[in-house]
Amino acid sequence: MGAQNTEPEVTTSNQNLDIQVWTEGPYPAPVIAESPFEWRIVLRWYGEPDQITPELTTAPSFANLAVHKTATHLRTCSDEQGRYTEKIFSYHLAAPTEGDYPIGAAAIFFIQPDGTQQVLKTSAATISAAPAPFAWGQLFTTILWHPLSIRIGIFLVLGWACVTLYRWKRSSSVETPNPEPTVHSLRDQQFELAQRCRMEGQYTEFIHALEKGLRLGLEGRFPEAATTLLIDYKEMLNAAEQDQLQLFIDMAAHIKFAPGTPSRDQLDQLWTLAQRLAQTK
Repeated sequence: MGAQNTEPEVTTSNQNLDIQVWTEGPYPAPVIAESPFEWRIVLRWYGEPDQITPELTTAPSFANLAVHKTATHLRTCSDEQGRYTEKIFSYHLAAPTEGDYPIGAAAIFFIQPDGTQQVLKTSAATISAAPAPFAWGQLFTTILWHPLSIRIGIFLVLGWACVTLYRWKRSSSVETPNPEPTVHSLRDQQFELAQRCRMEGQYTEFIHALEKGLRLGLEGRFPEAATTLLIDYKEMLNAAEQDQLQLFIDMAAHIKFAPGTPSRDQLDQLWTLAQRLAQTK
């Protein structure tokens, strides 16, 4: 399937735009107490950036969440429906402790090309924060400097040092070779890499990692097959899986060589096909 060399033409008219709004995040997930994460509001319309000027009239409320930074930017991309513009409101937040944190709804105001005033609202959400890792340094400082705990602190430090020294001597006397990675562990590493690439917007690398993960999954299912090509596994699958493999290969080739940004539905479908064929569950 060859790449097309022309971008879809977008014309400006007085017709009202079909505008979508949604929220994204948190990134990264899951949220850890005291660690920063990002929450986004995305507004998309198929047209040029100057056709409307969206403004955030009601900002989302972040109850008990620390707001470190806010930012707003525009980006233009294209997909099979044409060229589109996105205005993104991003918030860099942090949860002070573990627990559930509600995020309030936001309202975005804009004027359609025909002069109609319109307001879109996001849905409220709840973020769950996991507890932060235990701070051993703070514990040792409290024990050592507390007037009634100096002796206990010294005893614990000496005991920890003795146990550590004993374990180090015992482990150094017998070397245990590192186990060789299995096909399944290598497969899972590629799928984890694909998830990170998608979150960072590296869609070509996302496809390559999915293809490698799928090939390793099929290798685990059919160890007798001496091949490195996905298409060679087709004859070993049942009829339904043959269709799924062919669909994966065709969609991956289209996304790698076609201009523009793939849609979320395309990326989700590729991920599901790869996971199903590789039998990760």
